[in-house]
Amino acid sequence: MKNKKISLNPLWLYVCVVLSVLPAGCRTVKEAAGEADAALKAETEFFRTLDEQSLRYRTLSAKIQVEFTPASGKEVGSRAQLKLRRDDRLQISVQPLLGIEMFRLEVSRDSVKAIDRMNKRYFAESIADLKARKHLDFTFDNLQALLTNRLFLPGKQAVTPDDRGRFGWERIPAGYRLQTSDATGMQYRFLADNEAKLRTTEITDADKHTLMWDYTNFRTVEGQLFPMDMLASLRDHKLSIRFNKVEINTPVDLKFIIPEGYERVTPEQILKALSQ
Repeated sequence: MKNKKISLNPLWLYVCVVLSVLPAGCRTVKEAAGEADAALKAETEFFRTLDEQSLRYRTLSAKIQVEFTPASGKEVGSRAQLKLRRDDRLQISVQPLLGIEMFRLEVSRDSVKAIDRMNKRYFAESIADLKARKHLDFTFDNLQALLTNRLFLPGKQAVTPDDRGRFGWERIPAGYRLQTSDATGMQYRFLADNEAKLRTTEITDADKHTLMWDYTNFRTVEGQLFPMDMLASLRDHKLSIRFNKVEINTPVDLKFIIPEGYERVTPEQILKALSQ
């Protein structure tokens, strides 16, 4: 029986192809891994810088100019004073003439209250009831973050560098766009510029209504950058807030006393009056 010859050419050809491709393949994987590591390092450093540049404060007070433009287009503006005790409560006192208060709003961790001195009425609602009625997961922490130009996570009191992985990241020419969502399906997007300053916060509900909150005119307040101009817009409504004489870590008086004889109304009644 003749010995059957086995051609090695196809086998060697296969081995040569594998050997020639394998190093290139390994290099491609290594390069891709290196790029991923570099991107992760850049994101981590950016997030750390964003956190470090966030305003550090225990209390904040400021004189502000507020201008509200409802869908009707009839602009209402007034001077006001903002007082905030971090992680506790905030108050906005509207004082259009000679420092005489006409309206006061207080938001705390568990309630929202307001006094309308011009019409001798007030409202007081729990955050839990408002959330249940409006189907929102919006909290005091969210509002506090919006007013102090800070990144936030729904349902979390403060954001730390360890929370970087809870955001989706997108590199854009202007900087980074970060996004996350809450249990109700609300979407949160944050745009930070290349200097790690938070420039825009967007909150979109299930009905695709988007609250956009923009920050401009950054100035130094006790060695920290703070946006002196904020513009909030929701559908055809706009709210402009211009800060002046910002002070941090000074004592703030947050008394809230409802005068006797004032009529209790709903928040919707007051909002409707403001929109007319």
